[in-house]
Amino acid sequence: MRVIKSKVCCQNEKAKIQAIQCRPETGFAFPGVIILHGIEGFKAHHEEFGETTAEEGYVALIPQWFGGETEEKNPDEVELNDVFNIVESLRSSEYVDKTRIGMIGFSLGGALALISASYNKDIKTLVLYYPLADREKIIQFFKKIRINSDFVKNILSSTLIIQGDNDRIVPIESARKLLQEFKRYDKLCEMRVYPDADHAFNWPDRCEYNAEAAKKSWRDMIEFLDRCLKK
Repeated sequence: MRVIKSKVCCQNEKAKIQAIQCRPETGFAFPGVIILHGIEGFKAHHEEFGETTAEEGYVALIPQWFGGETEEKNPDEVELNDVFNIVESLRSSEYVDKTRIGMIGFSLGGALALISASYNKDIKTLVLYYPLADREKIIQFFKKIRINSDFVKNILSSTLIIQGDNDRIVPIESARKLLQEFKRYDKLCEMRVYPDADHAFNWPDRCEYNAEAAKKSWRDMIEFLDRCLKK
C-alpha cells in the first residue's frame, strides 16, 4: 500500500507543534493513531514507524511534541491543551474516522499517552512501549499537567503494554504494576513481554535493538490495533 506523507501544524494560542502525517494513498475514514516519541525527541525512526503503520491501513500522526521544529523546548513545558490539539488535528482530517482514534507512546511518550487518555475520552486505544508509569517520576517531567493519584481509573481506552524483560530504564516490575492498576479498576489491558529485550529494543539504530522482539512486538501491536479500531 502506497503511503502519502505531509507536514501538519497543530497550533493553539500558546504553541505550534509540527507533525508528520502518513496515510494510505487511496481511501477515507481510516482509523487514526498518534505516535508519541520519548525523551530522545523526534527521530527518523519515528517517521518510518508512522509510514509502516499507515501501510497497515491507518492514518498516523507523529508530532514533535517537544524539541525539533516545535516551540516547545522541554517536556515540562507541555500542557494538556497541546495534546488535545494534536488529537483534534487528527480527528479533523478528512481521511480519518474521528470515532476510531488510538495513541502509541514510547517511554516518556507512553507516560504522556497514559495521562492524555485519562483526560480525553476520544482516545479509544493505547499502545504503550516500555512506558514510564510511576506517577512520582511522571510528575517530574510534566510540570504543567495535573496528574491525579488514580489517573488509571479515568482511562477508558483499551490498552496494550509492550515490555522487554531486561529493560534497564523502565524495569518490568513497573509495567506489571501498571497492568495491575488497570485490572484493579476492571479496565481492558493486556501486556506482552519479550525475552532479553532492553529499553528501546525496537529501534534498528539503537544499540539495544533486538530484531526478534521488534518483529514480534510489531505484529502484536498491529493485531491489537486491528482488533480494537477496525472491528
